[in-house]
Amino acid sequence: MGYEEAAPVQRQAIPLGLSWTDLIIQSKSGSGKTCAFGVIICEQTTPEMGQVQSIVIAPSREIVNQIRDEMMQICHYSHQVVSTVGELASKQEEQQPVRMPDILIGTSKQVYLLFRQRRVPVCPDAALLVFDEADIMLDNPRDRKWLTYISRGLHYLCADVKLVLSSATMPPHVLPYAEDLLEYLEPKSGREFSRATLCRSDTTNPA
Repeated sequence: MGYEEAAPVQRQAIPLGLSWTDLIIQSKSGSGKTCAFGVIICEQTTPEMGQVQSIVIAPSREIVNQIRDEMMQICHYSHQVVSTVGELASKQEEQQPVRMPDILIGTSKQVYLLFRQRRVPVCPDAALLVFDEADIMLDNPRDRKWLTYISRGLHYLCADVKLVLSSATMPPHVLPYAEDLLEYLEPKSGREFSRATLCRSDTTNPA
């Protein structure tokens, strides 16, 4: 993957993520954010449970596919890793045998529709929910609507959901939307985000 040592944002974010905390990973593009949340996901996910334990949501199918490719490398094929929502839906429609992935990746609307159709069994004990390019999605009313539905649904399906936001920027007007999602996941809990912030990193590793 081109890494000889952990990038600064990875050194900050990974220990926080492994401590099972809600997390904002904020760092410029190309600084290693995808690898950071990818390592957290792989370490917090048990292979081949037959239930989805981690969900990654991104604003476009292109980014979804990029995340999938990197996750396959990070997990070294040890998990029934990654299925994009499109891959999973295609197999189900063709009535092919489907093994539920440990890690599911899709756009906000794709994941929402899959949940609404009750086509994905989510681990009832614990799940990790990751929003990549979170600032873009939270700033978009349509995406924000889907993310709200997904967060509310996971609250009822799973006993413990942790939220990771990954973004190059996190404008002040977006943060209240992120805090609302924590409230949907666990009402009146008073949960707060930990922050792994490195806005001015000089690193140039892949995002």
